Amino acid sequence: MTNGANGEDPGKDGKSARRNLLRCNSRVPTPSPPTLLIIMAVPMPTRWIKKSVAPRLTSLFTTPLVLGCMACDPAAALPDCASWNSASFFREASADDVARCLSQGADLNARTRFVWETPLHMAAAFSETPAVIKALLDAGADLNARTNKIGWTPLHMAASSSETPAVVQVLLNAGADLSARGEGGWTPLHVAARSSETPAVVQVLLDAGADLSTRDEDGETPLHTAAVYSKTPAMVQTLLDAGADLNARDKDGWTPLHMAASYSNEPPVVKQVLQDATLIGATTKKRR
Repeated sequence: MTNGANGEDPGKDGKSARRNLLRCNSRVPTPSPPTLLIIMAVPMPTRWIKKSVAPRLTSLFTTPLVLGCMACDPAAALPDCASWNSASFFREASADDVARCLSQGADLNARTRFVWETPLHMAAAFSETPAVIKALLDAGADLNARTNKIGWTPLHMAASSSETPAVVQVLLNAGADLSARGEGGWTPLHVAARSSETPAVVQVLLDAGADLSTRDEDGETPLHTAAVYSKTPAMVQTLLDAGADLNARDKDGWTPLHMAASYSNEPPVVKQVLQDATLIGATTKKRR
């Protein structure tokens, strides 16, 4: 059986049906708290309360619920195409929503005002649904589109913000470039090492062949980056388990342990690096 409002099959996509129901429920009006407080605070004869107040209270609670359920149009619960290419749209959108908006004229190559993200950038960052990414790709979205200034691809966005490894995998399956470099020479693995709190996202990149020894413009590896910025010891451990070099040195001669000890605000991360490190007594140049 197919839902005529959005073309989704409730039997196949119970999550979507539940999501729409919750959206409907959120639109149901509720009794005004001040009204209830006034009724409860004023002393009244018991018989009068039974005859006059109780029936009205019943109506106060039931009428909005009945009217709310009657007025709840399933179509009204769908993501609004007017919010296309926004975080709010792609947090809620299904693949059917993407198809619906594209059929209504949504621009596959739209750009956000300041950063110039495309819909594929936004979906890669905010959607938890791999089918949404695939729907955009199947429609012809540019897999290698770049934002302005920092020059990130959709894979950079997913590596930084997605908590869903399958979203990253869809981009990789489509041919996303693991070695693409944004501002500062950061690859998607550098970005994930810095910002992701989901080690499985890093693991997907590694399984696809991401280079642990790749260097940014400062000569820093992804492990250097994680040692400074990561809030997740498990992220550091994932890189170490994959063979990241604890003795790798950047342009100033600093190892990941030097970086963690000097700049990390996360003692558990410093401890994780220290547990595996072999600190050699080398001198370093003065850090910029």
